[in-house]
Amino acid sequence: RHVRSMGLPEFRPPVPVRAFLSTPIRRFDEVLGHIYLAHREPDREFTAGDEAVLVMFAAQSALAMANARNYQQERQSRDFWQALVDLSPVGIWVFDADTRDLTAINREALRIGGHQYGQGMSLDEVRASRGLRYLDGRDVPDEERPVSRVIATGENIRAEELVLIRPDGSSFPALFSAAPIYSPQGEMSQVIMTVEDMRPREELERLRSEFIGMVSHELRTPLTTIKGSAATALNSPVALAPAEARQFFQIIDHQADRMRELINNLLDLAHIEAGQLSVVPEPADLAGIIDSARTEFLSRGRQNAVAIDCPEGLPPVLADAPRVGQVLDNLLSNAAKFSPEHSAIDIGVARKDFYLEISVTDHGKGLPVGELDSIFAKFSRTRPGEAGGTGDSHGLGLAICKGIVESHGGRIWAENAGPDRGARFTFSLPIADEADKATDAPAAPTAGPERTPVLVIDDDPQTLRYLTHTLNGAGYDPVATGDPRQVERLLATERPQLVLLDLTLSGGDAFELLERTPALLERPVIFLSGNSMDHNITRALEMGADDYIIKPFSPTELVARIRAALRKRQAAAAPPSQIYVSGALVINFAEQRVTVAGDPVLLTPTEYRLLCELALNAGRVLTHRQLLERVWGPEYADDDPKLLRAFVRSLRHKLGDDARTPSYILT
Repeated sequence: RHVRSMGLPEFRPPVPVRAFLSTPIRRFDEVLGHIYLAHREPDREFTAGDEAVLVMFAAQSALAMANARNYQQERQSRDFWQALVDLSPVGIWVFDADTRDLTAINREALRIGGHQYGQGMSLDEVRASRGLRYLDGRDVPDEERPVSRVIATGENIRAEELVLIRPDGSSFPALFSAAPIYSPQGEMSQVIMTVEDMRPREELERLRSEFIGMVSHELRTPLTTIKGSAATALNSPVALAPAEARQFFQIIDHQADRMRELINNLLDLAHIEAGQLSVVPEPADLAGIIDSARTEFLSRGRQNAVAIDCPEGLPPVLADAPRVGQVLDNLLSNAAKFSPEHSAIDIGVARKDFYLEISVTDHGKGLPVGELDSIFAKFSRTRPGEAGGTGDSHGLGLAICKGIVESHGGRIWAENAGPDRGARFTFSLPIADEADKATDAPAAPTAGPERTPVLVIDDDPQTLRYLTHTLNGAGYDPVATGDPRQVERLLATERPQLVLLDLTLSGGDAFELLERTPALLERPVIFLSGNSMDHNITRALEMGADDYIIKPFSPTELVARIRAALRKRQAAAAPPSQIYVSGALVINFAEQRVTVAGDPVLLTPTEYRLLCELALNAGRVLTHRQLLERVWGPEYADDDPKLLRAFVRSLRHKLGDDARTPSYILT
């Protein structure tokens, strides 16, 4: 009562006390905490000297806490700016104005320069490792190079285009900027130079020009036909016969349909690139979708036969039927374009894990090996020797197929069916589970007490906000962080069931984080990246990732991939049966109950996890390290096996197992 009357936080000592002393830990007007001292002996009292020492100790504690807080804030600020610099899309060099040594350099600068630089290099060494030329081919003198000019004159250099020459002899245009940094005393202390690689911009301009030319050609062809038919009908010196007039109108109608198809494809592609493609997946009969696509394809007068191999009894897929029909129509049109006339086109369906895979195979010449990886690109060329179009060729059709399939949470790929057997295009769609059938909607688990926690690791605040909003809307419980150092703590406290991991992180990348934190792979991990390079995807999957999503992606695609990864991991982790029996020992996994000869066995949580790990791997040898890592956690992997032995001894005692003639646990 006395503590409460003084307005102090509640103090509950474990034993009765006879003397009491307290002081706040105060930093200016802010109370950071309190210190309590107590004696329980009746003849002990606190003195004025004790009080003075306690007040002095509280003051020192306040100072230490304030210093720790300032240090943490300064460290977070430094880490934030370091991450910002490392994630910058332009190369950044920082030189000391006095010594002219390189004091800092970011990742993009290392990439641009060919990884030839390091902190501490002198300006002369940096100059010697690369060359600079003007656009007219003349070499840039040393004194005219950006850093030298800034040190000599103090001027700001903005967006000066030069040709950078790497040590290996390769060269490319780059945009240079440089500026001085001054100390509080007004003296130049540092020079910052930025370099932007102009190749991506030039490639974008080239693609844009090719795209405009391609679209102009595709629009001009039907427009010319429409104009010619209309002019012939209108300017004929004699009245056209009804049959002739009807033929001209049919031509106009057909060419107008071609123009509409092209415009729709352009709109779809724009929506795909913005991550806003309208896809509404729901449980659907795949056989019906395929049959409708074949009917639509043949109704346009195609001469190719379409053979369908679709097993009976397939489960429904989670699909937007019109969009999947659009994919099949594009693939069928593409197959017809590159197949001999009247040859067959084969459609096959097979089940693989939680997906149905649909393949469309033609009987043409197949695909060049070098084209397999790039054929779904937006501006991909058609097969060599073939005239390309935009509507149903590789120009846009396959890029749209890729966007639609990935928005469903599936994948699409191309391969050659065999020598002189044509090309095979295959895409996958997720199987609808029971929840999908019951609700007739593709949403993830609904909000409520059973929301699944998902850990999101990304140091881009905008991406974190987008992912958090998407996960909340889909019924998941997002746990977001931009600091990789918080991951181990969040894994222990929040116990996420899945991890969304961005490839590029401050202070390293996702691969390094996985190597440092193997506990991440105890649940599904999905990589998020704007980098679609094959070696990154391969490395992620080889390290144990469950999926790799390339940005930009739609919310529908993200949720579908999360659902598939969770279902796959749950199926893999599920015990072979709900009950394990070994002699008199019975483990009921569903009820988490253990009995021996019908009598319940009371186990601690750790003992139960250890017993389940052994039972689920019955007949297999598990090492000390494996058991320590799986039951106690990765941080215990290299611990002393005595810990494990102690628990095994206790477990044997409770199960009535004799170590000399064991019935259940053999060591």
